[in-house]
Amino acid sequence: MIHHLTLSNKQEWHDVISRIPSADCYVYPDFGTIWEGANPYTFECIWGEYNDVVVLYPFFIRPLIELPFGIQITSELGELFDITTPEYGGIFHNQKGEMDYEVASQFSSEFGAWCKQRGIVTEFGRIQPIMNNIVLGPGYNVRRVGSIIWVDLTKDIETLRSEMSKEGRKKLRQGESRGVEIRELSPDGFLDFIPLYHETMSHHLANERYLYPESFFDSMRQTPSDFCFILGAFVDDTLVASVIVLAGGDVGYSYLSATDREYQNLRPNNLLFWRMLVKSKEMGLKQFVLGGGASGQDGTYRFKSNFSTLERDFYIYDRTHMLEHYKRIIEIRTEYEHNLGHEEFDASTIDFFPVYRGIWRND
Repeated sequence: MIHHLTLSNKQEWHDVISRIPSADCYVYPDFGTIWEGANPYTFECIWGEYNDVVVLYPFFIRPLIELPFGIQITSELGELFDITTPEYGGIFHNQKGEMDYEVASQFSSEFGAWCKQRGIVTEFGRIQPIMNNIVLGPGYNVRRVGSIIWVDLTKDIETLRSEMSKEGRKKLRQGESRGVEIRELSPDGFLDFIPLYHETMSHHLANERYLYPESFFDSMRQTPSDFCFILGAFVDDTLVASVIVLAGGDVGYSYLSATDREYQNLRPNNLLFWRMLVKSKEMGLKQFVLGGGASGQDGTYRFKSNFSTLERDFYIYDRTHMLEHYKRIIEIRTEYEHNLGHEEFDASTIDFFPVYRGIWRND
């Protein structure tokens, strides 16, 4: 039997987390508090216990009425939603290795029934790469989409530095010799981060969904520092680079980072990320996920590979809970696009799940 929790049930949520050694920051209700303060979504979870196996699945629930054609969806089909995970997530459990398939099947069946009752049309997720639980049960389409870089923080500092790439160690020394100073920032540092971050996103022509509002960073400012902290790289008291770190369980993540491009030649990011790893080790974390690149092994991926040669496969998954509703919503999207004059719109050309949220370009 499964149980449903929201952020109003934080204590019970934490009690379940305490029984799952693999649980990390993306499972904690603290992460949901950050997001709920800046988005029209709720962070919720379903958990179940099967003999000695505890299963926990956290996710965001997004209302479909937020879509440009959401009013038509709601008026015709009723109040509907879809699910997505945080940056890394999926289904967590307390078994060693992969989840037992019979347990996964039972949880999948119970969760699927709950989704239909709740009006959840589709589900999309990204699997936490350290645990890498890809046994999700029937109904899930699981696929590998790339790899991420991670660091084994159980190694001593000298070993971690020696295992960096030759180029990485060179740039680290350059940052140290060129007057870059790394500081852990006070909670107000999350607000100082905003202009630098928006400037970085503008340079990379990032999608609008990554331009988080001030309330998002203000929520971080109020989060315990052992869950979320921020480091800054300074040159003559000028903030030139910064990184926000999330930590939970044994795992840390470089969540967001930003750089003033005028100072890149001083190598502030190399020194910043190194000190981030050192601090995370000092906090007692055992693994650190640097992540991947925006488009495979791009410049971002190569920068991260300076710090470690360790890689893990990165998987995503999707599932449709209400197939007929899903088909009809795609039809509604198509009608909406045609009414805008986009007669050439073809939903089958959108390589994104769910299709009704995919970006369509008329190239």
